[in-house]
Amino acid sequence: RILRPNGKAILGFGPLWNSPFGDHNLLHSALGFKFPWLHLLLGDEVVKNLFNNSSMESKQKVRTKKIISIESYLNKVTLDQFFSSVNKESFEFVYKSINAHQNPLLNFLGQSRLLSELGKYWQRNVYCVLEKKSEVSSIKFSA
Repeated sequence: RILRPNGKAILGFGPLWNSPFGDHNLLHSALGFKFPWLHLLLGDEVVKNLFNNSSMESKQKVRTKKIISIESYLNKVTLDQFFSSVNKESFEFVYKSINAHQNPLLNFLGQSRLLSELGKYWQRNVYCVLEKKSEVSSIKFSA
């Protein structure tokens, strides 16, 4: 709405929900260890309860900030949801990078078509530049 025609928006975020640590370390802070995709295996309610009832980082005191629901704390966005939310009539991607990571194996796995359906579980982050398309003139010429 506030971006001028041909203006650019630079976006980047991660970790994506389906990625190995898409829970943004909620379980790590609750359990004291990391385990890839554990948030997907346990489900939202278990993750919420583990975080809310953990005393790992609060020196044996119960947490004062409780999560009401995972959706109220994290947006749970996947790569497909992000791409489908971009208004393609108003914006075009002039650059996009998925899995910008220092580990080449993780980059390859996340971008590989070999994994097809499982590929979404390797998509860690996305960085892109969107350009707002020029507004089409509504001037009509008469003959």
